[in-house]
Amino acid sequence: MEIGSYHLRAELHARYGGNPRAGICPTKSGAVLIFSDPVSGAPFGYDSHDYLLDGVYHYTGEGRSGNQQFVRGNRALLENSPLLLFSRVDQYSWRFVGEVSLAEPKFLLARAKDQSGKDRDVIVFRFRKSQRTLSFYRNWA
Repeated sequence: MEIGSYHLRAELHARYGGNPRAGICPTKSGAVLIFSDPVSGAPFGYDSHDYLLDGVYHYTGEGRSGNQQFVRGNRALLENSPLLLFSRVDQYSWRFVGEVSLAEPKFLLARAKDQSGKDRDVIVFRFRKSQRTLSFYRNWA
């Protein structure tokens, strides 16, 4: 897949598998598809901690209510690779940002509102471009 290329999410899931409604999608191949869309994630507190700083992209983990845990997709980010990051273009299209890896530290804990407006702990993963990514898409967040 070429960095900066556009893809329909349905096609990505047909190719790789994974939950088509999740933001973090582990697949049977071991790859993890990561979909970044802070705007639509705002009602779940995903927008306040998703940003690019000094070449590291901060990405809020999965879980819409209560404290986030290291289960499902959050656990897969720590255990699987490659990690393939996509950013939303429109209702159906996603841009391939590139393969990423976890930076050090791999994650931070932060506070955010959940879908009920209650404060909770969220996991904020820290991604950097992977050594296997030859070029880096500049507007990746």
